[in-house]
Amino acid sequence: MKNGINQAWRSWRLGVLGVLGVKTFTLLAFFTAAVCHAGSDKNDKVEQALTHKITGLCYPERADELRALLKDNPKIKLVSIDYARAEATFAYIPKEHNTGSLGHVLGAKGFGIKTPSTTPPEKLTTIEIPVAGLDCKGCSLGAYFIINKIAGVEQATVSFKEGRIVALIDPEKTNQADLEAALKKADIVIKKTQIPAKAP
Repeated sequence: MKNGINQAWRSWRLGVLGVLGVKTFTLLAFFTAAVCHAGSDKNDKVEQALTHKITGLCYPERADELRALLKDNPKIKLVSIDYARAEATFAYIPKEHNTGSLGHVLGAKGFGIKTPSTTPPEKLTTIEIPVAGLDCKGCSLGAYFIINKIAGVEQATVSFKEGRIVALIDPEKTNQADLEAALKKADIVIKKTQIPAKAP
């Protein structure tokens, strides 16, 4: 019976080709492909909510600066900010924006997109470094960029009010001494009172 169905289908197709002709059949196939492609174009214009790890979220007021940056942007909407995890969720059309173009927009105010860590969270360590001389937000941002560019630093916050830098690090790639050396090189004073390391 299966052979009979296959032969009937083959005969029908050949009959359609005979009646319509090869050109008409080709045009029908082309039209079908065009309709399918048009449907995929609609999907390419669908806005999606995507979460990214954000650099530059180093003190709470920076979240407000990120909101202000995207407030009037019609193509990229800020859905939410998770300051504790340095993450933000954006709604945009991936066909129109990729992480590179999103990073370019965010870079106007010193933000960026960081590749997610491959190190399991339980293997990361939080360190705190007491500092002196950070007396403004600009100084705090500068100290943050010094720390954040060190390989193995997954996330960092800086508080000029509390006089401390907190960094989440991969201890197999960096350590407190490396961070302190980078800060000292930038003339940031490390206070003598050390705060012990603790797990995240």
